[in-house]
Amino acid sequence: MCVSCSGRHWREFEKRTEVLHLTGQAKPDMASLTLGSMNFAAGTSVSSVELILLMAETMQKLKIKPELEVFDLGMIGFAGYLERKGCLQGRKYFNLMLGSLGQIPATVGNLAVMINALPGNSFWAAAGLGHFQLSMNMAALVAGGGVRVGIEDYFYMDFARRTLATNEALVKRIVRLAHEIERRVATPAEARELVGLGGARKYREGDDVFFPRPDKKQHSC
Repeated sequence: MCVSCSGRHWREFEKRTEVLHLTGQAKPDMASLTLGSMNFAAGTSVSSVELILLMAETMQKLKIKPELEVFDLGMIGFAGYLERKGCLQGRKYFNLMLGSLGQIPATVGNLAVMINALPGNSFWAAAGLGHFQLSMNMAALVAGGGVRVGIEDYFYMDFARRTLATNEALVKRIVRLAHEIERRVATPAEARELVGLGGARKYREGDDVFFPRPDKKQHSC
């Protein structure tokens, strides 16, 4: 279970972290943590250093693994800063997002640079935004990483935008392409191990615990 703390619609800490406090079967294992501010074609996502630290700290206290969202090379460097501050520990999971307007262009060379810049004990998946989705997914398959795919990144199955996509169809295509180059697809349990979540998700009614939000003026991690 992975939730979004994106800054595309809200900038306030309380609104962006509200989803971290979901309970029951909706209690998240992971949450997105965008490692910097950036522009989209239809708006701006603002993530200050102070806000990123607070969100990372909250995820750590709630035992939620950050899904580290990287849209440019400098964001990988910021992950190293969080690790030095103690806000990231153990296996780190990176989503390398290429092709967004004003961010790192979607090329195989840029993907290689990003992979080489990752800190130790990291697992990564790559995505291409817009019509770069398929090409970057294929590059990720060849490079030996994971793949992020879905209609959040592109609505179509083809470059000509004639065929609307579904998540199911996009995933099935990636599975077929993986088999074509003889890459085995991970099971759900193996995927959890790869991203650093450990064994199978465990849930029992009544196990939920409330964690108060941290003081915004201090960083304990």
